[in-house]
Amino acid sequence: MKKISVYTAALVALILFPSFIGAQSLTWNETNAVRIEQNDSAGSFSFSPQIAISGNKAVSVWQQKGRNGMLRIYSNYTTIDGTGAIAWDTTKVDTVSNDDADASEPQIAISGDAAGDTVVAVWQQGSDIYSNYAIIDGVGAVTWNLDIAAPIEEVAGDAYYPQIAISGNTVVAVWVQYANPAYYIYSTYTTDGGRNWHSAERIDNSGGNAYYPQIAISGNTIVAIWIQYDWTNSPAYIYSNYATIDGGGVLTWNDTAVRIEDNNNNASDPPTPQIAILGGTEGDTVVAVWEQYDSNGKRLIYSNYAIIDGAGAVVWDTTKVDTVSSAVGYAYRVQIATSGNTAVAVWDQYVSGANTRIYSNYSTIDGAGAVIWDTTTVDTVSDDVTNAYNSQIAISGNNIVAVWRQSNESSHYNIYSNYTTMGGDGAVAWDETNAARIENNIGWDTDNPQIAISGDTAVAVWEQPATDNKDRVYSNYAVVAPDSSANDNGSLPVGPLAAGISALLVWRKRRKQA
Repeated sequence: MKKISVYTAALVALILFPSFIGAQSLTWNETNAVRIEQNDSAGSFSFSPQIAISGNKAVSVWQQKGRNGMLRIYSNYTTIDGTGAIAWDTTKVDTVSNDDADASEPQIAISGDAAGDTVVAVWQQGSDIYSNYAIIDGVGAVTWNLDIAAPIEEVAGDAYYPQIAISGNTVVAVWVQYANPAYYIYSTYTTDGGRNWHSAERIDNSGGNAYYPQIAISGNTIVAIWIQYDWTNSPAYIYSNYATIDGGGVLTWNDTAVRIEDNNNNASDPPTPQIAILGGTEGDTVVAVWEQYDSNGKRLIYSNYAIIDGAGAVVWDTTKVDTVSSAVGYAYRVQIATSGNTAVAVWDQYVSGANTRIYSNYSTIDGAGAVIWDTTTVDTVSDDVTNAYNSQIAISGNNIVAVWRQSNESSHYNIYSNYTTMGGDGAVAWDETNAARIENNIGWDTDNPQIAISGDTAVAVWEQPATDNKDRVYSNYAVVAPDSSANDNGSLPVGPLAAGISALLVWRKRRKQA
């Protein structure tokens, strides 16, 4: 009876609101994948690109070995025109870092304010964490302040793995810092768009080594997550801490970091936890995902959530740790993106006797702010023809796009993508048959894809060898448009039909899996 009612509701919607019908598709310009840097010095190479989008502006940074043999951080930018097309200004590749020491592991964020958009980058340089900022002017040009590139911490000991989050002119950075006798998580912040940074402080309070921090910001609340070992270095646990910003712009971290998972029965080793903040009907909700072994020795994707109360305090529900992935195979490298009340995760999953594929699940928030994962509809995003790895995901409104690295019949790796949309009830359904290659690289391996989306335009960057077999940074873009083809990718229309069609798609996928 339930199946008939859902199906009937969808049909009624189709009859009553025919003008709203029409799935959408994301069309990549495969032949237009372009190189966005011009590093042709002998022995040089470029790799580890990152990308950020705000409005109609996209900025990429990467690390690059130049003619003097030093690693530096470089950048390029593009604007998105009225049709959604982009054109990188390859004549304006900028240097972001200075020559103090080798620079690596760049991260980037963009935020708008009354004076114009600001771009902030952080990276590891020598034994310190450095930063620089750029201003995007009225015509979209990005100007980095090379003379400003400088350390943002002065803690004794080597610093690694910086991450940043940005909201308006507030930027918060976290990183791994060696401070005898162990590695800890440190943080600093700026409230003027990266021009002046405050003193760094430690934000964890446990004894063992801590690694892989991630950070998210919403309004005046900042939440960090990381993995931390006990003194025996086994097992590893997931910890979190939060900070609030008062009316005077002073950021204060909570005195106590808390463990947010309850995996006590076996050693865990989650290398890359991820975190995001989304808006609920009762206030913001924090959602975290990570990889962890279960009691049977299988590596799965787990999740927990926290409610941000009216005072900005973050309260984790440690009794509600969910399994996000299916119990078949081994899951790795989870990523997460959010829009509205929906979070979408993608990851690589290996099943014995089959190829590694990209999988996905989504969650919605109930009226009390609780995060509910739909584990009955774990989807495949990539096909099963060859192995797929290193998935990334981005969301803008109802548009969801994933990219990953996938081998081809010649044992080389290419960059692939898939696209879907979110229903009015937050449901997400992928169709693996719509996965498509987004570059025209012949005979070389591509790697490290990154994706960002703004409105109806998605922009991807990745590293790819040129004719001299040295890695360069390439990019392609795609524009969302109505899909008139008969091969619907499972995307959902936006408007009154979204909830009904979404329910029908989810029911169909459950029926197929049953």
